[in-house]
Amino acid sequence: MRTISSRDEELLKCCYEHNFLLFDHVAEGFFEGKTYQSGWNRIRDLRELGLISCDTNAALGQRKVLRLTKEGEKYVQHLNPMPVRQRKTLSLATFEHDALLLSVRHRLMKLWDGRWIPEGALKKQDFVEVPDGIVVFSSGKRIAVEVERTPKGKARFMSLLDRWRTIDVLMVLYVVDSPKMFSILKSYLLEGPTDVAFGLVLWKDLKAGTPVVWTPGEPIDLFSVRTL
Repeated sequence: MRTISSRDEELLKCCYEHNFLLFDHVAEGFFEGKTYQSGWNRIRDLRELGLISCDTNAALGQRKVLRLTKEGEKYVQHLNPMPVRQRKTLSLATFEHDALLLSVRHRLMKLWDGRWIPEGALKKQDFVEVPDGIVVFSSGKRIAVEVERTPKGKARFMSLLDRWRTIDVLMVLYVVDSPKMFSILKSYLLEGPTDVAFGLVLWKDLKAGTPVVWTPGEPIDLFSVRTL
């Protein structure tokens, strides 16, 4: 009988916390430096164990979407995961955002010694504005992470910025996937509250290295340190 490794358990927990994984997430988050086939072989093993499913969705560009089966959910429950509601179906409207968020999570967790708390595990009564995720460091300091792919109206976004004033985080880090979004958010943040630390980084730069983070004040070298 195939045994389940600690890496398998982390993979299953991540799938539980985000409701899905793409194989790119498996490769970048759990099989970095390994061959493409080694990752797929392990997914095949987890499928044969009845813990994970793999389906191709035409609406998602024929990409293979990995999800926990009912047995997979039961297995993860024994690992004491953060409570996240398991959705029967994925939202096509937010799928690209959610897929990018998973990639951002994996990248940040390679750079920082912190713990990722996903949006689904954050209690809304504790947050006036619930972020896409929070990184918690051993010091107790927290960085909220927001992935932005499409522009919100300025009035709405400025209202959201103001709501961060009541939340105890070291910084709100915005990750965007296009120069256009970088320019738009930069202009908004320059007009935002001055008593909240906001940072902005382009995903392609973060994916490739350790860029300095743009802020309304001075740029910050945030990714060259392991902990805060």
